[in-house]
Amino acid sequence: MADQTLFRKLEARIAAARRALLGPAIVRAWGPPLLWIIGFVALWLFGLLGFAPAFVAAVAGLVFYAGVAGLLWVSSRRWRPPAEGEARDLIDESVEGRPFNTWTDRPVSAERDGYRLWEAHRERLARAAIETGRINVAARWRKADPFYLRFIAPAIAAIALIVAGPSALSRLQAGLAPDFGALFGAEALTVEAWVTPPIYTGDAPVVLTENELMTAPEGSVVTLRVIANGRPTIRLKPDDGRSAARKLKKGVDGAYEAKVPLGQSMTITVNWWGERARFPFAMKPDAAPTIAFVSAPKLGEGDNTEFDWKAADDYGVARVELVARLAEPDEAEAANLRRTAPVDLIGVEPQEEEGKFNQDLTRHPWAGLKVMVHLRAYDVAGRVGRSLEVPYDLPEKLFFQPLAQSAQEIRVTVLREYRPYAPPAEGDGYAADGQDAVADVEVSRLEQAPPGVKLAAQLLDAVTYRPETYFVDPAVFLGLRQARSMLGAAIEKPQADETDDILWATALRAEFGSLADARAALEAARRALENALRNGASEEELQRLMQAFRDAVENYLAAEMAAAIRDGRITQGDQRAGGDRQPLGDDALQRMLDTLQDLAETGATEQARQLLAEMDRMLDQLAGNMQLNIQPGGQGQQQDGPMSRALNRALRETNQALGDQRDLADQTEQAGREGESGQQGQQRGQELADQQRRLREQLERQRGQQGQQGQEGQPGEQGDQRAEGGPPGAEPNGTVGGEESPDARRRLGQAIDAQRRAEEALRRGEFDEARRAQQEAMDALAARSAELARQADSEDPNAEQAGGERDPLGRQMNSGDSGYGENIDIPDEMERQRARDILNEIRRRAANRQLSAEELEYLRRLLERF
Repeated sequence: MADQTLFRKLEARIAAARRALLGPAIVRAWGPPLLWIIGFVALWLFGLLGFAPAFVAAVAGLVFYAGVAGLLWVSSRRWRPPAEGEARDLIDESVEGRPFNTWTDRPVSAERDGYRLWEAHRERLARAAIETGRINVAARWRKADPFYLRFIAPAIAAIALIVAGPSALSRLQAGLAPDFGALFGAEALTVEAWVTPPIYTGDAPVVLTENELMTAPEGSVVTLRVIANGRPTIRLKPDDGRSAARKLKKGVDGAYEAKVPLGQSMTITVNWWGERARFPFAMKPDAAPTIAFVSAPKLGEGDNTEFDWKAADDYGVARVELVARLAEPDEAEAANLRRTAPVDLIGVEPQEEEGKFNQDLTRHPWAGLKVMVHLRAYDVAGRVGRSLEVPYDLPEKLFFQPLAQSAQEIRVTVLREYRPYAPPAEGDGYAADGQDAVADVEVSRLEQAPPGVKLAAQLLDAVTYRPETYFVDPAVFLGLRQARSMLGAAIEKPQADETDDILWATALRAEFGSLADARAALEAARRALENALRNGASEEELQRLMQAFRDAVENYLAAEMAAAIRDGRITQGDQRAGGDRQPLGDDALQRMLDTLQDLAETGATEQARQLLAEMDRMLDQLAGNMQLNIQPGGQGQQQDGPMSRALNRALRETNQALGDQRDLADQTEQAGREGESGQQGQQRGQELADQQRRLREQLERQRGQQGQQGQEGQPGEQGDQRAEGGPPGAEPNGTVGGEESPDARRRLGQAIDAQRRAEEALRRGEFDEARRAQQEAMDALAARSAELARQADSEDPNAEQAGGERDPLGRQMNSGDSGYGENIDIPDEMERQRARDILNEIRRRAANRQLSAEELEYLRRLLERF
């Protein structure tokens, strides 16, 4: 029993010796790869590779992993755990007599006494091995690690960790995962990225920064342009979906490009030998527009429907429409019908706008019925907002002539019919789709028409029966028969609805005669001009439409006057005696039309559209104003006298002289820039001086004419002057009505003097000095023009009428109003002339082919804005 206990203790001693040998064995076998790893870790933590190129860092990473793999393979081959014999040898080295060397000895003879002695000897040796103190493995450590690297390497690693501080983890990550793509040139990859918001936002493209969150409007497009030696890919990672990879297309310049529309929040990464760039995006929501009635719809002047409204959208309201439905439909299917009418916007895609709706809805198919209306607004992205619904009685055009009433009744009968045509019967001559005739004879589909269309055809037949009995105007009869023919030829409901225009025009002709045609032509010309202003038409198109609008206004005024004579509001004798001037006088109308054309040509489209709308409203009030301002015998409407006409003529001549002087100044400036010298420069100066002389002589003749007019007078005026204490019609500044003010005459003299100095400078070839004198002349002429315009307005015979100041249409004027309507900011003549000068200068420079392509492109964009 004692022997067994002794042996167990001996085995435990041997196991302890083996454990003591394990450390040196590990260091001897696995020390090289461990030292390799610790060495690179220290290199990374000290940040030495952070200053090296990516290629060097990639090579270092490759060497590191190759060395680790090789050394681990070698160490795995060298590794042997300590054996029992090595442990006994270690114990023998610590015990005198080396007990384990004789542990396996056997007695030479098998004598009992000798065997007992041998057993006693072994027991003594075992006790000696067990009782041995600490096992000394120092020699094994010196052999396995003679340079004490097991202490030095961890110490260096600890120092490197302290030096690295908070960046230790990132440095280790960079070292353990270097950019191996740098070995293939991936580090030279460059990414250019920008996001282009939708056009309707008005935002400019934004260049993207890597790893920076970009908030972009929905519908934006991200453009990625990658320059690389290989073929990179991009990966789209939506926040709420699975990621997807996309290849980039190679462009003609060798760069890879891709366009990614943004419909939701996502992250876009560029990958080639790992992730090269990251661009996170968040969507900026596009809210639906809001719109509301400010005031409920009501019936206004001239049967127009009026109401105030307001709308708003974060990026701009594209269009607004008034939507109506029947309040009391006679059938269930009719309850789903909707009719719309456009609502004009003053601004171009405004973010906020408050407008006034004032349109004639008497042509609406539901005119005269109770409807429920609401406003619907669309933003530029197509989102829709709507207002609350309000009740309204659509106004109906009042017709008093029986034929006009009939035409209108037939018209609404067709338009209010919402049911389609019945399918064609077999063998009726039409294909199943109702489009293509297959028979040789013309077959009417009136039998398959809905009841409303059939009734309209019957009414037309009845009204036009025996026309010689009661038709006076052939145009009315022909219009009704044309509508009947259209109904007979229609094969589907939209074609039957095309009778709307002809029946409406026939009703107006039967009621009003040719005046309605003139008004319709004026409205068409106005709408065409307004659409051109809205859509940014070319200058040639605007000029053509402007001339058409002028002609339409003249035709309408003539028709209105003829209607007034025909209706007995005035007589032809009254017209000759003084009623030939309508409330919208020739000069006032011409000024408004000229202003409108200036605004259109210089790019002030919003003010032009406002003025156009105001002129349309003025013309709508013309008939009523004519009754107010034109009375028999010419009472209540004065004519311009010779003096007033002289002021208007002087104003026109001054503006013409100002324009001519500006043209000459531009030529002078160009000659100075070209730097002509010698005989050629002298000749050019003489040519410009002759032009300047002719302009000066024109102004001198104008001054002479004004002096002659100032001396004219009637014999009986002196007594009146003495009775009143001054000349009749004298102004507060001492001028007589129709006579130029002292300031206007003084400005004329300044202009003539400046032109004389400019002429002399040009003859000397001093272009800069001439240009300064010409500028003084232009300033004087501009001031003279403003003074003449002020004086002409103050002496307008229509300025005071019916208890207060009135405009040329006879309307009450507000103090400080521009004369073009309320809340319309119309630039004055000097501002408009300045705009024309800028436009002409841009055109002149754009014609210079010696400019660079960038400069010409910039000038082209400026012209597009005008």
